[in-house]
Amino acid sequence: MVRRITDKATVLAEAQKLQGEGLGLAEIAKQLGVRFAWLRRNMPSSYRVERLSAAEIKAYRASLPPDERDACARILGDPPPGRSALDKRRR
Repeated sequence: MVRRITDKATVLAEAQKLQGEGLGLAEIAKQLGVRFAWLRRNMPSSYRVERLSAAEIKAYRASLPPDERDACARILGDPPPGRSALDKRRR
């Protein structure tokens, strides 16, 4: 049974307390009688995974070695030279 939320702050405080005890969001939602999606959406950002900024993504891509595969190899998912299981085995 899903309860009607009258005091959002109280529910979230209780959820954080239960999370501190090691419970997952699904168990917390069941215990508190709220929907999992509501709980996941309303939990503080310290729980959610923060996304990388555009600058961080650009810096990461710049640190990668150049991709020397042809278009067909990229589309079909062939590993870059030196990264296949056979190449690693030969070392």
